[in-house]
Amino acid sequence: MLLGMGGYGSGRHYGRPTVDASKRIDLARMFREGMVREGSNLQGTLRWSSGGSPRGSIGYVAMMREAGSEWLELSYTRDSDGQPEDVSQTIQLCSTVPNYGGKRWWMICPFKHVRVGKLYLPNGGDRFATRQAWRLGYHSQRLAA
Repeated sequence: MLLGMGGYGSGRHYGRPTVDASKRIDLARMFREGMVREGSNLQGTLRWSSGGSPRGSIGYVAMMREAGSEWLELSYTRDSDGQPEDVSQTIQLCSTVPNYGGKRWWMICPFKHVRVGKLYLPNGGDRFATRQAWRLGYHSQRLAA
């Protein structure tokens, strides 16, 4: 197997970025860990690490006090051609009621305008979006059969 084969989007080594190598916002996890709560306005910091070393962090504000107009505000600094760029990204939130009861919360992708539970920011990316918007592959797609 030649690891250098396959261009961008082929899913092979050195192809498109992967989910595993991207920063991820998982709304269900944020709820489980008390970082967001329906009926409350909360703020904090999301942190990523790799191999025990810090890999990045962003600030967030979860505005969920007003029913029907919930949102998540992300604030971070990214490198833009060697210059720091302050980014503020607003993610709309919505909820659905599953057939078996309860409530499920979603983020609305600012680019694809679809409900998702996770948003991604690949290395070199500028904003959080769906896996499909970034055309992210999975590590397993790069393994030889």
